[in-house]
Amino acid sequence: MSNSFWKWSQLRIFLNYSIPKNNFEVKQINKYMDVLKNLNCKPYSLNILNKLELESPEDIKKEFEKKFNLEFNPQNFRDVRTKLLSTSSGIIQLEFDQSNCGFEVAYNLYEGSKAPILIASHENNSNPNAQIMTQNLDIHVPTEYHTFKDSSDLEEVTKNFIDNLGRRYNLEKFSYHD
Repeated sequence: MSNSFWKWSQLRIFLNYSIPKNNFEVKQINKYMDVLKNLNCKPYSLNILNKLELESPEDIKKEFEKKFNLEFNPQNFRDVRTKLLSTSSGIIQLEFDQSNCGFEVAYNLYEGSKAPILIASHENNSNPNAQIMTQNLDIHVPTEYHTFKDSSDLEEVTKNFIDNLGRRYNLEKFSYHD
């Protein structure tokens, strides 16, 4: 009889995006969730802390209440997000218009875990005033910046970010030992 066991380390990823305003944004978020699913256990186990199943922009409230068993309101939303942010290994921020992402970034920098950040901004993101919030973050925490046309194109960038997180936290790679 062999001594087989699984050995892995888990990265806790906070996926940050503003509340989707249209079906295009929902589709891009879901495509990116597929990217993360494809990278799970390659080579690190991923725990997406705030994963919500979205089919339309209106689903975020319903899914929040279902997943966290709390009424969706500003205080509960902030409380859950700050608790998750404070335990995250890394933050991945998808930006479509950058209207609501400053809170999470500021919390991470000044109160949270100071986790490394991957910022992926859609190529049609044209809000110059909001972009000021996420420029030059690398003086505070390791930060990567990328532009994307379709979120499924971010697989290699995300894989590199995850690999860097694994090395940063000195995690063992997911493997099966016999």
